[in-house]
Amino acid sequence: MLLFHKLWIIILLFCSLGKQAAAQPIGRVDLSLADLKQNFSLALNENIWRIEPKPTDSTEKDAFLEKGTHPTQFLTAAHISPGTDVAIFQATLHLDHRAELSIMIPEYPFYELYLGERLLVKHGEPPNHPQRLYREVYLGEGTVFPLKFKVQRHDDLWAPYTLFRVGLSQRISQSQKMTEFYGAFFLGLIVITTLYHLALALIIPQNKQSFYFALFLLGVGLRASLSDSHQILIRIHPHFSWEWSWKLGFIGYFASLAAFLSFVEALFPQTVPKYARRLVWRAAILMILLTLITKVNVYSVATNYFHLLTFFTMGISLRSFARAWRLSMPGVKPFIATVVVMTAAVINDVLIITFMLQSQPLLDIAIMVSIFSQTVIISYNYANSFRDIVHVHKQLQKIVYKHVVTQIAQGRNLEETMPVGNQEAVVLSFDVIGSSHIKHPQFNRALERLMAACQEILHEGYDPFTVSARGYRIKEMGDGLLASIGFPLANPDRESHADTAVETAIRFCDVFRAEMEKLQYAAPLYCSVGITQGRIEGFFPKSGIKQYDIRGRPLILATRYESMRNIVFKVTGEASSLIFIQDEVYQGLSPSMQHDFERWDCLQKGHRIRDDVNAVQAWYCRRPGAAASGTQGSTITPSDSIGPGPRAVS
Repeated sequence: MLLFHKLWIIILLFCSLGKQAAAQPIGRVDLSLADLKQNFSLALNENIWRIEPKPTDSTEKDAFLEKGTHPTQFLTAAHISPGTDVAIFQATLHLDHRAELSIMIPEYPFYELYLGERLLVKHGEPPNHPQRLYREVYLGEGTVFPLKFKVQRHDDLWAPYTLFRVGLSQRISQSQKMTEFYGAFFLGLIVITTLYHLALALIIPQNKQSFYFALFLLGVGLRASLSDSHQILIRIHPHFSWEWSWKLGFIGYFASLAAFLSFVEALFPQTVPKYARRLVWRAAILMILLTLITKVNVYSVATNYFHLLTFFTMGISLRSFARAWRLSMPGVKPFIATVVVMTAAVINDVLIITFMLQSQPLLDIAIMVSIFSQTVIISYNYANSFRDIVHVHKQLQKIVYKHVVTQIAQGRNLEETMPVGNQEAVVLSFDVIGSSHIKHPQFNRALERLMAACQEILHEGYDPFTVSARGYRIKEMGDGLLASIGFPLANPDRESHADTAVETAIRFCDVFRAEMEKLQYAAPLYCSVGITQGRIEGFFPKSGIKQYDIRGRPLILATRYESMRNIVFKVTGEASSLIFIQDEVYQGLSPSMQHDFERWDCLQKGHRIRDDVNAVQAWYCRRPGAAASGTQGSTITPSDSIGPGPRAVS
């Protein structure tokens, strides 16, 4: 409740902006009502004075005069004789010093202006439609200016109540230039912001917030472009129809109100009741249809009832804002300016046009504040989104390759970011021998450093544009890993995948030796690598979590070849780190690489390789293990190393 009290105080302050303290008088105005012998004199307090004629058809009240709340604004009406379509307004300006005056006449369709008995200007003559726009008329130099203005009825209605601006010629010209500049700036701001939000809505169809805000600005801009203050469309087309000016202005009003409520709902979801949105939209559509098929003397009367719905809409918006505030929804703090100023402006302007309040229109200020606050909200949301995207991007790169994240960000599906299907490749199976028997407090950390170093070796030469690298880690199983060379990541360095695979295996063994020797273990430690070649398949599961995987017979054979270390140790009686490769891999090696390998006869008894019964021969090479140094730990013997190594996916 305290929040609503504060908002209401601020609203009242905005509604009272039109009231200003009077300055030192520099003259007076005599407002003479036609056909009456009654004069009213009021002080002139500024260099520009605003006088608003108010035609009336009442024969009982021949004329009336009201002093405006603004020190230089006066409301006056003239007697209209029965059976005539002409009203006469008279005002005499008295200045303390001689000065040059000009008058800015609003866009009345048919009028005559007299200075005394001299006709200064005549504009339009029924039934022709003259050019519109404000017109500046020079009154001359003097101290007394008796003005008489005759206006004629048009299309069964008087022209909209608009203000004459009278003042020093120089000030009038400056004021008009400022008015034109402000109008161009205001409409330009609306157009640019509308196009920006429409672009956002097209790029991101789910972004209903931008769509409704653009629709709201479109309605406001349509109404403002035809208003007395801006007249952008009238400047483009001076003979623009009066009737369609009113129609489009009212349509903009109806549409903008419904769009604003939908914008609030899009900004703060589930805070605006559905019945309220439906009611406002249906009423707006009904009023738009009524405006299109009837004349202004019909739909303008119906609009008075629509104003009640306007107050209802602003109340619902305040309620939505209060709920969003309690729930601490994103963007609620910047939106407070829009809520306060828009509510104040709508109440103020509706009361003005219904002649219940004499004040300055605030809608332009409210629109600019709403544009600014919406810009802040969008900037805030996009800053948060960018921060989240950067964070997600960094975190995803821990589990997938950079090109996968980049392509997903560009709009591609996950299933399109990695190659699928069958292709020839070389597979490595790496394992730490007898890891379960190694008792050292730092062994797990050393193993983590080892796996990280192996991953760095595989990641060498990674290019997200060509999707290539030295190798691809298929799986890591604690003390071992499976990797492939040539697929799914292309091998950019060499034509021979076999050379790259063996070189990688040698580097694995060297890294293992360096990391394990840091432990200063009492017994020597060894690793082994099995290498096979064949067609493997990359795929995404058809159901469940779409995690990329590799399958194929070479993966199984690589683990079988890696486990041959046990037989080699028994046959040779010598323990060491070992690289055991398939004959197809050996045949693909360069001569310099082949030189380091020894032949393994698979036809001898006990030399067969499991799951590769057709193998005639294989090849192996020894690599130095981690030498024993220190007294901590137990002895690792060849028999301790018996085990299958990393398990492959069949």
